[in-house]
Amino acid sequence: MFNFNDVSNFIEIAKAKNLTKAAGRIGVSQPSLSMSMQRLEEAIGCQVFLRSKKGVILTRQGELFYQRAMLLIGNWQDLIKSVSDLSSEVSGKFVIGCHPSVGLYTLHKLVPQLSKNHNLKLELVYDLSRIITQKVIDFEIDLGLVINPQKHGDLVLYKVLDDEVCLWRHKSFEDDHPKLIIDNNLLQSKDILRRINKSKKINTDNIIDCPNLENITKLTMAKVGYGIIPSRVVAEIDQRKSLVKVESLPIFKDELYLCYRVENKNFTNFKEITKIIKKAI
Repeated sequence: MFNFNDVSNFIEIAKAKNLTKAAGRIGVSQPSLSMSMQRLEEAIGCQVFLRSKKGVILTRQGELFYQRAMLLIGNWQDLIKSVSDLSSEVSGKFVIGCHPSVGLYTLHKLVPQLSKNHNLKLELVYDLSRIITQKVIDFEIDLGLVINPQKHGDLVLYKVLDDEVCLWRHKSFEDDHPKLIIDNNLLQSKDILRRINKSKKINTDNIIDCPNLENITKLTMAKVGYGIIPSRVVAEIDQRKSLVKVESLPIFKDELYLCYRVENKNFTNFKEITKIIKKAI
């Protein structure tokens, strides 16, 4: 089977109209060039050159092949340029993923900075941090803002923030048997609930499962019960500081990381985008 070099060799021969001259320009021996053309002709099933004492001329099939081969080379060069531009310029589509509540206290800080570049088309994806991380691994998301990610050989992880998940109550709310408002999808909530059960400081039979941390915060502010909420979410929503931490109950330490595939770490666009995000957050 012929290869891309055989096509390049063919174009050089067609331009030089002489095997010896073409071999000199390419820097290969004439026998190697002849073998290259033999592979090409066998692969396409027809003769592309007529050889004579003066050199070579293209057959009708060779003329057609030359025209299409020039288009192929042009498309190849455009492809190389496009890939090179993607590696060096902050442009094109860029997908950022995070948990909705992480987006609550990060995106309004970083998206305005990224949006100043009109060549950058942003897409935002929301899901659990562990799912966002997997989507980065699977090439579905360019960059994730994820909580407590597991180390992975394909990923670069850069810590940007600390947080903590704990129990909150309205400062005027007192109840010997409070309802617990939690998001059971979060590993942090499950861990805190397990430790509360073990300590037996609060009855955990009365639970409201709410898969939305913003709503958990608002329900806690409305004195429905104690909410298991990250501190940064509380700070973002509870502007009047009506909530206080429930002392002497378990706390789960959180860490927020930038997460992207390792092969992107040297690309100029990723360097610039991550620089903007680090500074904004």
